[in-house]
Amino acid sequence: MTDPLEALPPEFPDDLSDAIRAAIDASGRKLIALDDDPTGVQTVFDTAVLSRWDVGDLAAELLDPRPVCFVLTNSRSLSEADAVALTREIATNLLEASRQTSKPFVVASRSDSTLRGHFPAETDA
Repeated sequence: MTDPLEALPPEFPDDLSDAIRAAIDASGRKLIALDDDPTGVQTVFDTAVLSRWDVGDLAAELLDPRPVCFVLTNSRSLSEADAVALTREIATNLLEASRQTSKPFVVASRSDSTLRGHFPAETDA
């Protein structure tokens, strides 16, 4: 019997953490990670984690000099329609916060699992 893991491609040989960090720094944009699972941020260090996403909180975070911020959405626990509405609300508030502060941002989706989340509906929203 063949080992099914042998069919997988080899592990990527390089650690791209430094290159990713440098690209984020050079872009001048803050990385906003929308996290669908509240247990997902347990390993972050020196990074803001927001559980609210009103314009004021997001504007304050855009002004913070740290390059990354997590927004806990817990959208995995919602219906797909509610998760999409939530993502749109956060995006609208982020755009307004960016307009008010003149601080650019980029959004990344940090999802625990595409099987339990609402992919691609949330990322499309």
